[in-house]
Amino acid sequence: MDFLMKTVESYRTACTNLQSQLIENQQALIKVQKELSDCKSEKLESMEKVVKSSVADSVKEEFKSYSSVVSTPQPTAPVICQKALTSVVKSVVEEEDRSRNFLVFGLPEEEEEGLETRIREVLEEVGLKPKLEAQRIGKKKSASVIRPVKVCVSSSLIVSQILRNARNLRGSEKFKTVYISPDRSPEQREARKELVASMRAQALAEPHKKFYIKEGQIHSADRNT
Repeated sequence: MDFLMKTVESYRTACTNLQSQLIENQQALIKVQKELSDCKSEKLESMEKVVKSSVADSVKEEFKSYSSVVSTPQPTAPVICQKALTSVVKSVVEEEDRSRNFLVFGLPEEEEEGLETRIREVLEEVGLKPKLEAQRIGKKKSASVIRPVKVCVSSSLIVSQILRNARNLRGSEKFKTVYISPDRSPEQREARKELVASMRAQALAEPHKKFYIKEGQIHSADRNT
């Protein structure tokens, strides 16, 4: 029994010592945290002074630079007249609109034709089914002349895909006389006309070769290849 009492007393003493040590450690930790806080405050105040000084110096330098620029005579900018500016803007807008269009040639005209439906059938042959608007362009002159169809889609990307796949119409039984081309400006049409004339002249001079136009350039290859 005495041994048990001594053991319990020993545990009590140990617990008391541990509690005292814990309190001392907490006090030491609080002291260290206070010192760190004081140190941080001093560093923050020091950094604030440095930043304020740096900003003030930068503002002074920028003000000097600005004053120098203002005081230096600047060359007169070229004046763009309103007519020229309007012409440039109009050209850009027209080019953007034209990039969403393409032309369909060789599609026979009918008295009451569902034009958009027929164009969709043509495009199905090249593997595309975009939303579109279509209309014949030009005045009807005679029954033997087939007017082209101007087609508008939602983006130039779709036009590029259609033009890339247009060669598939050559193998179509229903639309083998139909071909598709970009919607070119008058200047582009004139340049294209000259390019085609040059290609035909080369083809006559070198009948053993086949000629074609790609990306605005004339290319050739041997017919046997």
